[in-house]
Amino acid sequence: MTDDQRRVPQPSPEPEDYVDYAAAVLCAAEGCDHCGCEGGPFLVAFVSTDKGKGVTSARLYSSETGAWNETTSLHHPEANAHFAASVHVGDALYFRGIGNYTIEYQLTTARLSVLEALAKCNGRLVTMEDGGLGFAAVDNTIITLWARETGPEGAETWTQRRVIDLKTLLSEDALSHSINGIKYYSWIPVVSVVGFAEGTDAIFVGTIACVYMIELKSGRVTKVLDEFGRVCPYMGFYIPDMEVASTAEGPKEGVLNL
Repeated sequence: MTDDQRRVPQPSPEPEDYVDYAAAVLCAAEGCDHCGCEGGPFLVAFVSTDKGKGVTSARLYSSETGAWNETTSLHHPEANAHFAASVHVGDALYFRGIGNYTIEYQLTTARLSVLEALAKCNGRLVTMEDGGLGFAAVDNTIITLWARETGPEGAETWTQRRVIDLKTLLSEDALSHSINGIKYYSWIPVVSVVGFAEGTDAIFVGTIACVYMIELKSGRVTKVLDEFGRVCPYMGFYIPDMEVASTAEGPKEGVLNL
């Protein structure tokens, strides 16, 4: 975290005119390994939804041209970009906000589409081990991993990959509706997926009391916060050079409490 800031012009119309919106920032440097792309060219994707009209729109800003591209829009009454978390897979960004539909924005062609819904559920878009699009669905203490796959006839569908029972990973107290003897409403979800670290197999789950990082491949669990909250995972790198090679360290991970 360098605290450097770059201001970009607001898309037109300005965000105040939108009902719901979300954005994502991407490195635009060709061949970059994203270990030290600070200060390089970047893209900003901006997705918005006018719920009254049932219209979702997207635009892409390039730091190299200093301009936004033309707006792409579609009509879908159930799509919603409200604070939508995103993942970058291939040449596309995927957003999932309130509701069960996923918004797909193709960066090269500026094509906007909506993927069909899974069964109504809470969860978070993730990237799978093979780099494809995935979804971590939460039902009580069960996390189900779904992968977006192409069938034999070319149609894309959601396929169940794995089921994780958090009762086998977390203690009974961690999954309780009570904290220090205070019982919370039973309608509050026991578990929520509150973050995902792209480029890793780690998801972050929040309970009433804490936030844990779960490494999906190994099943390793690490407590990262002693309170509930959404997190922004990050990975920092020390890049060795002539002067600091003797003190250079490898990558470090962390989370910001939002």
